[in-house]
Amino acid sequence: MEPAQQPPAPFMIAIDTETTGVGKDKEPVEIGAATVEADSVTFHSMVKPSRGFHKSARSGIEPGTVATAPDCVTAIENLREWAAGVTPLGRSAVFVAHNASFDCGAIGSGIARCGEGTTPTSLWWYTSSIRCSLQRAKVLKRFGGSSLDDIYLQLFKEPTAGR
Repeated sequence: MEPAQQPPAPFMIAIDTETTGVGKDKEPVEIGAATVEADSVTFHSMVKPSRGFHKSARSGIEPGTVATAPDCVTAIENLREWAAGVTPLGRSAVFVAHNASFDCGAIGSGIARCGEGTTPTSLWWYTSSIRCSLQRAKVLKRFGGSSLDDIYLQLFKEPTAGR
C-alpha cells in the first residue's frame, strides 16, 4: 500500500487595507496584497468608499485621491482575479493579515455599502480562507508585543525599515 500523499501547502498571500477610520462604519480606501513566496507578486488598488471621509491621519489618503478609484466590489473582484492568476494550479490561496478582523471588517462593510447582496465576488470574499498573524502571535506568546514592529524586531533583531 502506498503512503498517502500530503496535500500541497497553501499559497500564502499577505493582505492589508487602509480605511476611512476605525469604527464599525469603516470602509477600505486602499487594498494591497503580495504573494509570500520568493517571487513576490503584488496587487494594489485604491478604493472609492460609498460615503465621504476626512483625510486619514494614519495613511495620509485624502478623498480626492480616491475620487476616480473603483468601488469596493470592483476592487475585490480585481483582487479575486489577481489571486486566481498568481495561485499555482493545485494549491489553494490563503490570505494572511495582521489583525484580520479589522481588514476583513472594512472590506465587508465596503461590499455591503456598495449595495451588493449575494454576488460571486461577495461569496468569494466571505468564503476565502483568511489567517490572522496578530492572533497567531498572541497564541504563541513569543513576542514582547503583538504589533508588526514588535514581531519583526523579535524575528530579525533590528527595527523595521522606514519607521
